[in-house]
Order: sequence, then structure tokens, then C-alpha cells
Amino acid sequence: MADELAKAITKVIFPALKAQGFHRARKRDLVRVENGIAHLLYFQVSGHGGRDFCVTACANLVAANELVSLQPGFRLTRDTDGGDLWLPSHTAHEAERSAQVVLVSIQAEALPYFETIRTLAGLSALLAKERWASTHHLSFQRGVAAALQGDTAAATRHLADAIQLYEADGRDWCADFIQRANALLHALQAKSAPALLLASWYEANRKEHGVR
Repeated sequence: MADELAKAITKVIFPALKAQGFHRARKRDLVRVENGIAHLLYFQVSGHGGRDFCVTACANLVAANELVSLQPGFRLTRDTDGGDLWLPSHTAHEAERSAQVVLVSIQAEALPYFETIRTLAGLSALLAKERWASTHHLSFQRGVAAALQGDTAAATRHLADAIQLYEADGRDWCADFIQRANALLHALQAKSAPALLLASWYEANRKEHGVR
């Protein structure tokens, strides 16, 4: 089956956002990167066969995320009741009409949100207000953001919190995050070029985020 939504994104949405610095990350998704922060528009198609879709606006600190995360972020909402905006895309006509609706919502909701987190200071301020079930991941994100800003004291505090929380969690995958947090802590404490370590993390993760 032809992906009418991908075609509609190419025809309607992408041309309007290209001037804002967005490019195609994957078949449907759009991304731009500023100050090491990936602003992602993630188009999720329903798995139930109806081809309805929604859009999540989210931000990823590339150096801190080896996989794309939808946190921090939100789904575009309906004007009527504030619920998630799901739209049809089964036919070319439906997809183009829905793309026009979504573009308006992107301009009204997503772009102002991204504007507040174009800088590391803006992202750090947002992360300070976030409440995640995965508190260890949030602390790790805050630690990396602080390290990138050169705030050694804050980075050390958040990374130490992350390590303690990963250790308490104890699942197998936590060991990798503990290792990374410790590596950055050691680089910060020894003043041994933490920027080089963070740059290597960015380069390792950039392809996953669609960064050119």
C-alpha cells in the first residue's frame, strides 16, 4: 500500500518547515538540531490498519540519547477538547487534508515549544520541571545538559543521583548507563576534556536521530 501520509508530508508540511531548519529524518519524521538538541516531529500511524495518525513534538539531547526518546515532549492536541489529535490518512485526499490541519497545529503548538528549548539553558529549565517515571534517565539527561553548559557542580550532582538510581533499579541495561555516567563524572572531576567525551557521544548517536 502506498504511504499517502509520507507523500502528504512531502507536499504540504515539509516545504513549510524547511525554512525553519527542519529536514527529513526518516520516511515521515522531520527533525532539526540546534545546540546539540534534536527537535523531532514524530508521525505515528495507528497499528490497527486504519491509517489514522498523530504527531508527537519532542526534544532529544543527542549526546545523551543513543536511541530516540519521546520525552520530553507531547502529542499535538485537538482544539475541541484538548485530547490527542488523530487524523485519517488512508487516501491521498484524506492525507493531504489532514496534513494541512497538522501543519496549523505544528505552527501553533510545536514551534513555540521548540523555541523555548533551542538552547541548553532552555532545555535544562524544561528538564528541571519534568516528572518522569524513569527518574534515573531524567537525572542522566540533566547531568549531560549541565556538563555541556560547563556547570560542573550541577552535572556532578545530577550524574551522582543518576548512578544511585540506576544501581537501585538493578536491571541489566542499567550497567551501561552507570558506566557512561561514571565516565563523564571522572572526566569532569579530572578536568580531562569532558567536551571531547561528550562530542564522541554526539557523533555516536547522531545517525539515530537523523542528524546530517
